[in-house]
Amino acid sequence: MLALSTEENRMIGASIEEGDKVIVDRALTPKSRDIIVAVVDGEYTIKRLYKYRGRVELRPENPNYPSIVLKDGADLQTWGVVVGVVRRYPARG
Repeated sequence: MLALSTEENRMIGASIEEGDKVIVDRALTPKSRDIIVAVVDGEYTIKRLYKYRGRVELRPENPNYPSIVLKDGADLQTWGVVVGVVRRYPARG
């Protein structure tokens, strides 16, 4: 297992917000529609994986951000499948 902090609201539709920590299971094999942590051409990202007809696409859960459509030769490294989210609530004083 691995915990990573999120930096933007790209996955807000999946209830993953900026500053949350995602829990990643590196032992799971990603399937289509899983939320994954990946590195694409050297850039770390958290997106929903879609595979169909030999095409691989990483989609955000926020319409303000574009999908990543992997072209032939693109370097995709999958770090694991997101299995949980930890959020810290602000202290009330």
